[in-house]
Amino acid sequence: MAKILIELFNRFEPDDIKFEKIMKECFVENVKVNKELKMVETDLIASELLDKKTLYSLEEALRQCYVLRSVRLKPKYNAEWFSKEYISEVLLEVGHRGAISRGFFNEYNLDMTDSKIRLEISFTNGGIELLYSAKTPDIISEVIFEEFGLKYDVEIVRDENCGFNFDEVIKEKEKEYAEQINRLAKQREEQQRVVEEKAEANEDRKNLERVTALGEKENIFEKYEGGIVHVGDSDFDIAEPDYIYGENFDIEPMPMRNLDKPLRGVVIVGEVFQSEAKENRNGDKVIFEFAITDNDSSIFCKMVLDSDQAQITREVRSGDVLAVKGNVRFDKFANELVMNVLDIARVKKLSRVDKCEEKRVELHLHTCMSSMDAIIPPEDAIKLAQKWGHKAIAITDHGNVQAFPRAMYASEKTGMKVIYGMEAYFVDDTARVVYGDKNANFTDDEFCIFDIETTGLSAQTCKITEIGAVIFKNGEVTDIFSTYVDPECPIPEKIVELTGITDEMVKGAPKVEEAIKNFLEFVGDRILIAHNASFDIGFIKKNCEDHKIPFKPTYIDTVALSRFLNPELKKHKLNIIADYYNLGTFDHHRAYNDAEMLSKIFGVMCQKLKKEGARDTSEMARIMGEKADPLKLRPYHMILLAKNNTGLKNLYKIV
Repeated sequence: MAKILIELFNRFEPDDIKFEKIMKECFVENVKVNKELKMVETDLIASELLDKKTLYSLEEALRQCYVLRSVRLKPKYNAEWFSKEYISEVLLEVGHRGAISRGFFNEYNLDMTDSKIRLEISFTNGGIELLYSAKTPDIISEVIFEEFGLKYDVEIVRDENCGFNFDEVIKEKEKEYAEQINRLAKQREEQQRVVEEKAEANEDRKNLERVTALGEKENIFEKYEGGIVHVGDSDFDIAEPDYIYGENFDIEPMPMRNLDKPLRGVVIVGEVFQSEAKENRNGDKVIFEFAITDNDSSIFCKMVLDSDQAQITREVRSGDVLAVKGNVRFDKFANELVMNVLDIARVKKLSRVDKCEEKRVELHLHTCMSSMDAIIPPEDAIKLAQKWGHKAIAITDHGNVQAFPRAMYASEKTGMKVIYGMEAYFVDDTARVVYGDKNANFTDDEFCIFDIETTGLSAQTCKITEIGAVIFKNGEVTDIFSTYVDPECPIPEKIVELTGITDEMVKGAPKVEEAIKNFLEFVGDRILIAHNASFDIGFIKKNCEDHKIPFKPTYIDTVALSRFLNPELKKHKLNIIADYYNLGTFDHHRAYNDAEMLSKIFGVMCQKLKKEGARDTSEMARIMGEKADPLKLRPYHMILLAKNNTGLKNLYKIV
């Protein structure tokens, strides 16, 4: 059963009755999520026409609630709801998509028939040409089709009664923009002159050119009530500073990433992670250096002390949290920026807390015993979980139990319950390659070898764009099948670059239901063969379920078969195997071409299997199970937890 919108965005609490109505009455369809770009897009099945401005406000509220880059809610309506009155909402959507439209349609005359929309606007031919060059009529038509499934040819023409001269307005605006650009250029020149006058000596500037920039400067600083500040990537309590060196000073810290040039009277706050004191050559001074970080950036602090001031070197140690005031300068010896310290105060660093009323139990945790996975010692992880109020914690290092002795000692010392476990590596040593119950002879029976192209990787949210297949028997192709599929959505640019399949190529092609029915009729009762079959079969199965088409195939995955037959290959991509078998070139990532090449590869594989003694698919599965080398099979991960002492002993046996 389809979800309603409020079930998809369950953290959002609508504070507007219009928002609440949309959230509770609109059903969700075709959700697309891009985690990297933090974008969510979903189609809405609405029971009535929705106000565009309300919809845009709801999108922005959802975006802020989930801290996303964008949220797009795309309504779908019954075709009979479309009318002349809705054109104004269509034009709002066109402007919302960034198309050139704003200001052009403040006043317009509308003429609409069953298949054509004519808009007369009060602009000259220059304005009309601008709209057509930006494909605004096409975008209007696209919006109507996406929302109502109706196809209209949109024409935008000039209102002959218009006295408005668009070309003169353009010239006037261009003149204004040119004057504005000149003003900004003069302002930048003046600012540059002032900066250069205030810059340090030429030698310091040359040295600073060698300093690596820390990226985009951000004032990562927030001040809260009670003397709490957020600087860099840490929180500090500066309400009651303990001044231990120099004079008292106001603590208004600057993020360390902003220390990219000489500055005077700067205050920083952070945790010391390294310190060193040494005498100078004459023995009358002590040079004290310590490194400090706000967990976003770091800097070395330097002090040259008389012998009667050297006590500070014993008071500042790694782990201390300090507020430091000083002058930032370029150190020629260190070849980087350092801070010459004037004053120091102790402050407090606030640790992370778990504010949840119902505490979790972490069942998947790596420690420093998991190489390249984690650096936290097991005892520190246990102490932190206890501090957060957790009742227990599991230790699950990769493929080893080396943290257990230290974890046991920490458990006894703290009283914290430790669950002993491991993230194990396991393989399917049955080397399964045939899925299903059918059996077929490699010489006498026919196989259907196929491939699909899609708009993405997820069968749940992406669509099929092409299906290609061949009938293969005893080394020969006896029949072929090839069709584009209309995905009923735009094909992403990256997919177009990969496959070469464009929106224009699939326009007018069969919809997915018709295409799959034709494909399955071509397949008949034959065993299916695909490369990385779970992907292709997954898409076919999902669309069969959506359209209630029976589909219970037996299929062979040639990736698993290649791992068994070609263990010397590190990768088993289609083009790599084709090169390995010297089968020539082909148009990779096109369905029919991939299926045709896979038929040649399968022909070579059949000959190899016959040499192994396998004449049909059942014998192939038996031989692969007997001869599979677990060390050469693809490993998977599994979390194992010891329930009691017997389980703990068994865990050691497994290792």
